[in-house]
Amino acid sequence: MNSRYIKPPVVGIVAEYNPFHNGHRLHMEAAKASLPGAVCIVVLSSSFTQRGIPGIVDKWARARMALLNGADLVFELPFLFACNAAPEFGGGATDILARSGLATHIAFGMEDNGYDISTILDILIQEPASFKQRLQQGLAHGRSYPKAAAEALESLHPGSAAFLSSPNNALALSYLLHIHRRGYPLAPVPIRRSGGGYHELTPGPLSSATAIRSALRESWDTPWTKEAMPPATRAILDEAKTMGRLRLDSEPLWPLLQFLLLHTSPEDLRRFAGMDEGMENLFLRHYTVAASYEDFIGRCVCARYTRSRIQRQTIRLLAGVDRWSALAVSRTGVPYIRLLGCTPKGRELLRERGKHSSIPIITRLAAAKGPVGKLVADAEFRASKLYELLIPEPDMRREERQRPCFE
Repeated sequence: MNSRYIKPPVVGIVAEYNPFHNGHRLHMEAAKASLPGAVCIVVLSSSFTQRGIPGIVDKWARARMALLNGADLVFELPFLFACNAAPEFGGGATDILARSGLATHIAFGMEDNGYDISTILDILIQEPASFKQRLQQGLAHGRSYPKAAAEALESLHPGSAAFLSSPNNALALSYLLHIHRRGYPLAPVPIRRSGGGYHELTPGPLSSATAIRSALRESWDTPWTKEAMPPATRAILDEAKTMGRLRLDSEPLWPLLQFLLLHTSPEDLRRFAGMDEGMENLFLRHYTVAASYEDFIGRCVCARYTRSRIQRQTIRLLAGVDRWSALAVSRTGVPYIRLLGCTPKGRELLRERGKHSSIPIITRLAAAKGPVGKLVADAEFRASKLYELLIPEPDMRREERQRPCFE
């Protein structure tokens, strides 16, 4: 046995890389620098992100970005977890890292990595009566669940709402909460986030992925976008553009959504996962007057439903995620680990320690076993085909034919 791989630190990172930019590179470098000699595993969102946005390029291209910029293994976060709220997104990702038998640490970005998150964790774990009461009051007044929970926490621990207003902090909390509840031996490595926030559109070398995508929609040759991404990322994007596999516009979703809502009754809509609390009436009311997909999303956003929630719901509708399947998957957790790509170092780690995984590590969806495994794989197939409909040169058999990439 190669002595280098008897006890290497293995740091996991949960990411979307939509696309991989300089802030991501700095985060990965900081994670590896904190654990000298570490192997890096990335758990990568599949076709659609946590906010219900289709990837600018497919997951295979984004996996290559990760491998060419410092990752050693890339695993897929299945669609049913990736395009979901923070508890399911974070829970699925930590399941993969912990149950793989590979990861020893999890690194995540925070706005302030010195913030003491322990009090918030204690409240959410113990759920005292005062917290439950304030949470129910917020929901009764039409607040979204994240907003109501943040307000309830703020009343018990001032400063919580401001802390949780950052998506990075909220996701960090979801990782830590799931690790605690499952008793996973994953040591946290909080890293202060670098660069622009998700909603910031400021151009520059540390711009956010949102700013980069927005600029590329306006002009492919915007000079600062090249400075904001490592050369490998830009090369992969250029290749995807040439091949007709670049997605910059979500409007192709609009006729698909219109057609679905045209022939679906309120009762049928309520059978889909996440279609709760009258959301079906909201959708059916607004789709007949909205002028575009973006207009529809904007009309549906309200105090109860955030933009991310509405975007996720449209994708879950179009991918046919029914309520009972989603509930079964949520209860059992991730049923398999799918390899998207690796380096020679990652392949060696898999050979040495992959046998310790408590769930199967697979390379093809057809290899998924068991009722829940097949549910998750079937949803992945549907989501991948939906994604292909959104790009200029679709390949409806891409998911079936693609094999892991090796860098």
